[in-house]
Amino acid sequence: MVANLAIVEVGADGQIAISNTSTGTVQIVVDATAYFAMSGPLGLPGSYQAVAPARLLDTRTSSGPIAGGGSVPLRLGGSTGVPANASAVVVNLTVTQPTSFGFITAYPSGSPRPNVSNQNYGTGQTVPNLAVVPVGPDGTVTIANTSSGTAQIIADVVGFSWRGRQPHREHSRGFCQPVLSTLAHTEARLSTPVLCPFRS
Repeated sequence: MVANLAIVEVGADGQIAISNTSTGTVQIVVDATAYFAMSGPLGLPGSYQAVAPARLLDTRTSSGPIAGGGSVPLRLGGSTGVPANASAVVVNLTVTQPTSFGFITAYPSGSPRPNVSNQNYGTGQTVPNLAVVPVGPDGTVTIANTSSGTAQIIADVVGFSWRGRQPHREHSRGFCQPVLSTLAHTEARLSTPVLCPFRS
């Protein structure tokens, strides 16, 4: 059983679609923990903006596995709906085919690597995790493999934060509103998206 946090843009009909790409069936549990308000002008400093999910890195089809102690730069600012002056990006980071245990760390390019983990993994595991990563001055982030073995890394961008700060206002556009609700517990079959209502 694997859990992960996801930030998903809600469709015009107030729903999101969840698809099972496996050849078999799976059980899916969806818990909503917060939402981002839509009122107010677009681009408020410090607010969050969702983008259509896009895969920006897959070392399995590009550079090959990242060596132990190695890293890979990833340009996010100015690409795939993320403006060049974004302050941070929200990315789903996946580690697959690691040859040893360890963790990966994502951080702004040009900065010292912090001794923190965005995703821990064991040998042979495939594990995803959502991360909020500040963007470096050149619009890139660095993803470092701290393991002694190699690992394949996948990165999908799902949103960004506008640069700057603004005092929180209740229901301001892009600011997080916590909620507490389990929305779906169902079985998803191949090529049959599950629709979850997120707007009443």
